[in-house]
This record gives sequence, structure tokens and C-alpha cells, in this order.
Amino acid sequence: MLEIITEKIKTYLGATCLINFDGVEVDDKTDLFEAGFIDSYGFVELVTFLEREFSIKVTDDDLVTASFNSVNELVRYVGEKQDVKVI
Repeated sequence: MLEIITEKIKTYLGATCLINFDGVEVDDKTDLFEAGFIDSYGFVELVTFLEREFSIKVTDDDLVTASFNSVNELVRYVGEKQDVKVI
């Protein structure tokens, strides 16, 4: 299940942020904000995508406490919201 979440997130980020995950510079641990791939507008779009694609609700508390910086963190967040065992 986590593989499906990872693939959907990477596909979205590849299409909207033009990230090539096959390259050397970007991997699942890369801070997407620090690397300049996502800005505040992109973050709003990302949250909307996560809610729509995975049928979850991102709460105000989540925005403060959860980390949305990397693919790994996004997958962990979605997995926890969907009650998927996250390693």
C-alpha cells in the first residue's frame, strides 16, 4: 500500500513541480521546499491533492505539527491518515 502512495505522490510532484526522481539530485529524502521545488502556493496545491487523491482531511493541527517536506514524510503522513502500517 505504501508503494502505491509513494508512486501517486511522485507522479503528482513530477507533473506539477517538474521533479525527476530518476536523477541523482532528488530522492525521497530531499527537502522539496529547501530545494526550491515547492513554494507556499505549491504547498496549498499539494495539500489539496493529498486530500482529494487519498480521501483524507489535512487539519490545521496537521499543518503545524506534521512535516510535508519530503516524499518520505508525505508518504508517512498519508499512510498514518489512512491507518496503513508505516515503517
